[in-house]
Amino acid sequence: MTPILDDRFWGKVDKDGPNGCWVWTAYIERAGYGKFHYKGRAERVYRLAYQALVGEIPEGMVIDHVCRNRACCNPEHLEIVTPRENARRGALGVLYTHCRHGHELTPENTYWANTKTGLRRNCKTCVDAGQAASYRKNPEPAKARSRAWWAEHKDEANAKRREERKHVASGKCKCGEGA
Repeated sequence: MTPILDDRFWGKVDKDGPNGCWVWTAYIERAGYGKFHYKGRAERVYRLAYQALVGEIPEGMVIDHVCRNRACCNPEHLEIVTPRENARRGALGVLYTHCRHGHELTPENTYWANTKTGLRRNCKTCVDAGQAASYRKNPEPAKARSRAWWAEHKDEANAKRREERKHVASGKCKCGEGA
């Protein structure tokens, strides 16, 4: 099926969007994709635009938004990929260079977390800020965890401290702790 799209469709596309995106200006579903009723069915806009301007989407393949803008229907920003590649790009966010708050996702500012949908990159700056805000709002759970850990490990921790003091006091310390 190659859709024939008329002014009713193209009148809802802003071809002057940011970064060359053709932004859908009508209904956007919760996931961020534009929707348009075509032949009695609600269809995703980017698929209709791709099929109308480029051609059919091969069976077993999907379209990836290279621009990462789900409301975009510019065929130059759409790439045919396997579902696996699309999931890799989307779930892992390998094409994203910054988090949604603008922090750069460098190796030092990124950690990987297991989620229900697989591995995902997270911004350390945002997580740290969220944890700090949570602690400021209610520090008692953190303090309670600390007290519980200390109650469970205090004998072991104190024994380790005594051993370190003996080691330094022995005068045979070459590790620099007693210098």
